[in-house]
Amino acid sequence: MDDEKLNNKKANLTVNYQRGSRTIIISNEGPATARNVRVDMLESNTTLMEGDIKMEFPCDLKKGKSVTLKTTVGHNTSQQIVRLIWNDDSRNDYEKDYTYLK
Repeated sequence: MDDEKLNNKKANLTVNYQRGSRTIIISNEGPATARNVRVDMLESNTTLMEGDIKMEFPCDLKKGKSVTLKTTVGHNTSQQIVRLIWNDDSRNDYEKDYTYLK
């Protein structure tokens, strides 16, 4: 399989932190659907609302779609690490870590 065909089978998930609204936006910027998307906070002092995670995930994100999650204000939580795990047409259980600063 050539690179272009393989790339068309990949989802590309991104995380953007919005300071003013205190939310993170998880988006699929790739050409393929991200299936069974899961979120794992790698820090014990997570600022994501656990109820939002349970309500929204796991989910499927088609190309150009996104999910918005609320964050809370916490102590000593200037840096957060989010791990996204998903399946796409190129492979299963793809993992990508994102760091965002509050």
